[in-house]
Amino acid sequence: MDQRRNLLLFIPVILAFLLQFGVLSVAVGSDQRSEDVFLNTSPSRSGLEVSDYRKLKIRVEPLPANNEVTGLTQRKLQTACEARLKQAGIEPVDQKDECLYIKVDSVREAYTISIRLSRTILFRKDGTVYEKPEGATWQKNIIGLHRGNVRYVFGGLDSLLDDFISEYLKANSK
Repeated sequence: MDQRRNLLLFIPVILAFLLQFGVLSVAVGSDQRSEDVFLNTSPSRSGLEVSDYRKLKIRVEPLPANNEVTGLTQRKLQTACEARLKQAGIEPVDQKDECLYIKVDSVREAYTISIRLSRTILFRKDGTVYEKPEGATWQKNIIGLHRGNVRYVFGGLDSLLDDFISEYLKANSK
C-alpha cells in the first residue's frame, strides 16, 4: 500500500518532467518526407552515422541551481561520460561537428537525463540549401527516482550511454 501511495505522490513530478523536456509533445512530420525538402543523399536510418565514429565531442550541460542530489557535479558527469565512451573505443575530442549532449535535472527525489547527438543539418527547399547548426539527430531520455543517492543517477546515465553506444557503433560498423 505504501508503494502505491508513493507512486501516486510522484506522478505529478514525473508529469512535470515529461512536460518540461518535451517528452509528451508529438514530433509532427518526423518520419514524413516533404516534397519541398529533398537531398540527393542516402537516407539515415538512425541519425547516428558519422565520418569518423572513433572521435566524438561530449558536453554535459550545467546542472540547475536547485540540484538536490548530493555529490552530483557537472565535472563528475563529464568524467563518467568520457570514461564510458573511451571503454567503447570512442575518443572524446573538443573539435568535431557531431556532439553528444547530456542534460541532468532533478526535482525532489526524481531525476531526468536526456542525451542527444547534435550536428549541422543541411536541407533544401525550393532550390535553396539551408544549414541549421546543432540539429538533434538522435535523442533518448530517462526518468527515475534518486532518493538523494547519486548512484541512482549514474545508473540511469549508464543505461542511456549503453543504448547510445550500442546504436552508434551499429550505425557506423559498415
